Amino acid sequence: MFGGTQLGFAMGQMGWFWGTFWLLFSGLATWISGHLLGRLCINHHCDTYPELGEKAFGRAGRNMVTACQWFGYFFVGVVQVAALGSSYVQTFADVPALNSICQNAFMIIGALVLVPFLQIPSFTGFGQLALFSASIAVFGTFIYLGEIARNGKYTDVCYDQYTAPR
Repeated sequence: MFGGTQLGFAMGQMGWFWGTFWLLFSGLATWISGHLLGRLCINHHCDTYPELGEKAFGRAGRNMVTACQWFGYFFVGVVQVAALGSSYVQTFADVPALNSICQNAFMIIGALVLVPFLQIPSFTGFGQLALFSASIAVFGTFIYLGEIARNGKYTDVCYDQYTAPR
C-alpha cells in the first residue's frame, strides 16, 4: 500500500550499493515466488491460497493459510496506519491548526477514514470507489512532494519538528 514511499528511507540507510542490491533481490524473490504460487494454483486448479493450502496439507493447511492471511492483513494494516500517522505529523508540523495533533490522533483519524473502505462485502462493490481512492493517493503524493520541495532535504537521519532546519 505505502511500501513505495518507504523505499527512499531504506535506500538512504543502506547506501546505493546495498540498497540497490536488496531492492533487486526483493523484486526477484517476489517474482519467483509469484510464479511458483501461480503455477501451483494452475496445476492444482486452485483459485485461492486457502484452497492451495488444503490441497497440500488438508483442512489444517487451509486453516493455517487463512489464519496467516488474516494476521498478515491485520499487522500490515497496523504498520501502515502508524506510518500514516507519523507522515501526517511531519507533513502538518507547520500548520498552526494541525501541529498540536499527535501521531496517535492522526492514526485514529486515518483509521476512521479507512474503515468505510473495509466494509465493502466484495471487490465488485469497490469499482465505484476505485477512482476516489486513487485520487486520494495522488493527492497525498502531491502533498508529500510539495513538502519535500518546500523544506528541502533533511540533514538529520531522524526528523524532529523542533530542531529541523527551516
